[in-house]
Amino acid sequence: MNLLSLLILAGIIIVVLVLLSLLMAKQYRKVGPNEALIISGRKKTMTLPDGTKRKVGYRYRLGGGTFVMPFLETVDVLPMDVIPLNIKTAEVLTHGGVPILAEATAQVKIDSSDVAIHIAAQQFLSLGKEGIRDVALNVLEGRIREVIGTMTVEEISSISKLVAQAAVKGDKAARSIFAYEGRALATLVSTIARHLDMSKSKPNIYCTGGVFNAGPMLLNPFRRELRRNVPRFVLRHPRFEPVIGAFILALKEHDVKMQGVTLANLESSYTRHAVKIR
Repeated sequence: MNLLSLLILAGIIIVVLVLLSLLMAKQYRKVGPNEALIISGRKKTMTLPDGTKRKVGYRYRLGGGTFVMPFLETVDVLPMDVIPLNIKTAEVLTHGGVPILAEATAQVKIDSSDVAIHIAAQQFLSLGKEGIRDVALNVLEGRIREVIGTMTVEEISSISKLVAQAAVKGDKAARSIFAYEGRALATLVSTIARHLDMSKSKPNIYCTGGVFNAGPMLLNPFRRELRRNVPRFVLRHPRFEPVIGAFILALKEHDVKMQGVTLANLESSYTRHAVKIR
């Protein structure tokens, strides 16, 4: 074999090695820590929670990278990060037949256990992050409607106290609920102000109702959102609660004047018996 033949053979070997190296590099797949590689094509044995073993046609890699056998395996990516959800139901009838609208926030995430990833690979692999979000929304909305249907309005209202207690203790999810409600109330006030042509004036905004007892964690987002549409406003607290206001209006309908000493006496009496009234 002459020198030329040796050079040609060496060149062929180098080309083959380069091609193999490129193929190997291409088949090494990597994902971030919030993703899982699902590599299909070869059998793998997994252990179920009850201890039984089951063969599946894939393996997975949670974050990092792995080599995918060419021609024998295919690879897909399963999102593993937290997905926030904003849930809004249509009118739902409570146990007492009262229609209400329910809003909720939630966060969902695929668990990193073998069994959870096995189920997710079967159910969500072709859907992607948005598909997982849609499935979770439908399931949680249905569950909320089911729960509301078994509760009275009073029972539903009592949940807000538990959320308030959790928010005071610093629970992030509970505090986010109050922040969301603050923005929602501000949007409602802005809409009313715009329809009454008051958005450019300096309207008095009266904070009435138990929700404002949450204090700054509701009032701060309420103020920030309201300033976007009603730059000049004054927040005020009513002299009486709505039930006393309704009582005063009823007296006025019967030509009973509520002013001066009479109004002061009502205020004094209300202050003494506020706990009983509540």
